[in-house]
Amino acid sequence: MRPIFLGEINALTASICLRRETKNQWERRVALIPDAVSRLIAKGVEIDVATSPNRIFSDQAYREAGARVVADEQNYPIIIGIKEPIADQLEHGQTHLAFSHTIKGQPANMPLLRRFLEQKATLIDYETIKDDSDKRMIAFGRYAGIAGAADTLWVTGKKMELMGRSTALTELKQTLSYGSIAALKHQLNSMAPLSGEPVRFLIVGGGNSGKGAAEVMQWLGIPKIPASDVRNNPPGSWYALLHTKDVIRCKDGGPFDAPAYKQHGAEHFESDFEKYLGHFDVLIQTAFWDHAYPKHLDQALMKRRADELPIVIGDISCDVMGSLECTTRITTIDEPCMTYNPRTSDVSEGIGLDGPTVIAVDNLPCELSMDASSHFSTALEPMMPDLARVCELSGYNQLPQALARAVIVFRGDLTADYRYLEQYL
Repeated sequence: MRPIFLGEINALTASICLRRETKNQWERRVALIPDAVSRLIAKGVEIDVATSPNRIFSDQAYREAGARVVADEQNYPIIIGIKEPIADQLEHGQTHLAFSHTIKGQPANMPLLRRFLEQKATLIDYETIKDDSDKRMIAFGRYAGIAGAADTLWVTGKKMELMGRSTALTELKQTLSYGSIAALKHQLNSMAPLSGEPVRFLIVGGGNSGKGAAEVMQWLGIPKIPASDVRNNPPGSWYALLHTKDVIRCKDGGPFDAPAYKQHGAEHFESDFEKYLGHFDVLIQTAFWDHAYPKHLDQALMKRRADELPIVIGDISCDVMGSLECTTRITTIDEPCMTYNPRTSDVSEGIGLDGPTVIAVDNLPCELSMDASSHFSTALEPMMPDLARVCELSGYNQLPQALARAVIVFRGDLTADYRYLEQYL
């Protein structure tokens, strides 16, 4: 496999269409912005754009970039999107780039995966485009972290007001209202340092989402403390960023070992998160989780420690009944929160006083669509000349390594790294 992406191409037999997103009214992101499309067309990469009234960039902006705006993406061999395509619109032999939400065997999207197999189609997932050090090369993580943390602050302000507690967080609006990171940052800077009753925040996960959430805390002037200080109950408002080693322990009492944890998960390791309960007010969950790993807050633990749970949980990871079992479903940008009653396991809409109020929006970067799309496009653009050739290849291993690793289905067959998904089909 070739280790690098090609810079230019001479001629293409495949035609690419930028898909119209249909997931919901808030999905305004785009994989390639007009400036990137213009540069790619100049290199010979043929790109058409499906018309959309909702996209953050107008149809006219793409026309001015040199693209042809078409009614839909039918009959194109290569489709570039953001969210997963609609299963019954998938055509025979097509190649789709998207966040497919299939690699954990998610039940909701197994019909889509089966459709790729039936249609002898190809699926390339952005989530699995990684470099040789296993680092994601194209992602919205920072923007999910920023939007998720800001929305968590906003909901915390509303909940504290409902509880009769004083806080300047009531000045905040939902991230969507600000429209850009610059405007959001300006608002938070104007409120620093945070006044009112102290609020203690835990951010779990040190990846791009966790770092994005930490940026929000810094803009608000909230000081950071080390994980080791959390249980010392330091005064004032603060935040701590907890990594896997801070919340997971080896069952045999030995030291935490990251490679061993990745390999063995809950077989050899267990959650150590319970020790933090009662020492913080708000949880922002950003860490990757799947069924092989232990859970931090299951329903039994939450019932037992009901009075020590955080008042608000921003579950940026959005794993339904996953690491946090209070995330019983995904919420939406227009109805972003629910309240979980740990004593009964019941869930009520909106902000309540029966237990933690949970935000579990799975498309948070949509609240910052312009910034998020520009970032994403910058990462995707250099890969496009190679992707444009995918229909000409005899095997997916002819792609550069980073892209080859991201091919989940190639012409109707699960690739070697993803054959484990057969158990979910």
